[in-house]
Amino acid sequence: MQFDYYKNWFENYVSNFTSNDKLYTKFINQKIHHTYRVIDFIEQIALNRNFSSEEIFLSRIIALFHDVGRFEQYDKYKTFNDRKSEDHALLGIKVLDKKKVLDKLDKTQKTIIIDSIRNHNKPNIENNLGTESEFYSKLIRDADKLDILNQVDDVLMGTNRINYGVVFSELEDTDVISSNVLNSFVKGEVIKYADGLTINDRKLLILGWAEDINFPESKKIAIEKQYFQNVYSTIPENEQVQKRYDEILASLIKESQIARVA
Repeated sequence: MQFDYYKNWFENYVSNFTSNDKLYTKFINQKIHHTYRVIDFIEQIALNRNFSSEEIFLSRIIALFHDVGRFEQYDKYKTFNDRKSEDHALLGIKVLDKKKVLDKLDKTQKTIIIDSIRNHNKPNIENNLGTESEFYSKLIRDADKLDILNQVDDVLMGTNRINYGVVFSELEDTDVISSNVLNSFVKGEVIKYADGLTINDRKLLILGWAEDINFPESKKIAIEKQYFQNVYSTIPENEQVQKRYDEILASLIKESQIARVA
C-alpha cells in the first residue's frame, strides 16, 4: 500500500476543519505543518538507520497519524490541552477506527501503528508492548520531540517570537522555578506537565527530554541543532540546574557520537 494513499486521506480529512475564525485556522494549520515536519524527522532517523522500505513506510504512517486526534480535539474543545479535553492520542485512534483508515493493512502493521500512536504522548511507554511496537513507539516519540524542540528553539532564539504565547501558554512568565519541578529535574525524574506552573518549569521539563530520546541518530540531530543548549541558555542561573544539565549534556553528546552515518 502506497504512502500517498494515506497522505491523500489525511489531506482530505483535515480539509474539513475550516472556519472564518483566524485563530482557529492558525491552530489547525500549525498541527498540519507539525505533522509534516515530524514525518521529515522520522525519515531522517530511518534513513540514517538504514531502514527497509517497509520499515520506512510504517514509520511515515505513524508520523502522519500520530496527531490526527488534534483536529477533532480543537474543533470540539477549542484547546490542545489534553487535561482540559481528552487524550488526543486516544481520540486519534478513535478517528482512525471509525473511518476504517487502516483496514487495508495487515494485523501486525495495524497493531504497531495503533500502539505507537497511543504511546507517543505518554510520560513513559507502557509495559508489555511487543518488541516492534516498543521500537516504533520510541521512534515516533523521538521525531515528535525533535519537532517540538525545533519550534521551542525558534521561539526562544527569536526567529518566531509570535508563537511565544502558544508554546508557553497558561504559564507564569517569571524567573521562578517551582520547587517540586526543580527536585524532579535534579533527581532525573519525569516532570509532569501538570506540575509546571512557570515558563522556567516548562524549560526544565524540556531539558529532561534529553534523557527520553532513544536513538543516537535523534540525539545527534538535537546536539547539532543545539536545541538543549539553547533552552538552557535562557534559564536563570541556578547551581543545581547547571550541575544536572552538564551531566545530561555530556551523556547526550557521548551517545550521539555512535550514530550511524547514512
